[in-house]
Amino acid sequence: MYNAVNEGILDGKTLQADIRLPRYSQLSIYDEWLPLNVAGVHRIVMNESYLDRRPDLSK
Repeated sequence: MYNAVNEGILDGKTLQADIRLPRYSQLSIYDEWLPLNVAGVHRIVMNESYLDRRPDLSK
């Protein structure tokens, strides 16, 4: 998930809408928890990498 979110940020994706992990879609609460998990990983990536300070990436 970390890699998918990091790549999504670099590609300018709208994370909750664009990040999908089909490998795990068979899990019973995949659809309910995926947006929350993506948001949490997004927060971690932004806090650790300072990608939000890069002028070439949209916020």
